[in-house]
Amino acid sequence: MKGAPYTVGTDATMVNGFANGYGLLLLGHPLYAVQQRQNAIDVLRIDDAGTKGTAITRITDPENFRVPTTAAVYGDRIYLPNARFDVAEPTPETDYDVVSVERVRA
Repeated sequence: MKGAPYTVGTDATMVNGFANGYGLLLLGHPLYAVQQRQNAIDVLRIDDAGTKGTAITRITDPENFRVPTTAAVYGDRIYLPNARFDVAEPTPETDYDVVSVERVRA
């Protein structure tokens, strides 16, 4: 993954690789691609034209990620709501939460 080249599609989705990509968060040149079912965030460095990127890292948190869906930034942290698609039949008692991870400086 690290150092792998990617091409950005015209509809703002990733063409190569991101089968479970859902939430995209662009903060300057770093692009965070939330990978729902993989419980991960892939971080890419996007070129100045915004058409190509290189993989920087993958963020995971097995204890707290429960199918994160989108991302928002506040300060030095990225916040992700857990969709809980891992629950076969949600009930009113099913807990939902928001988790945070540190931003990658690239």
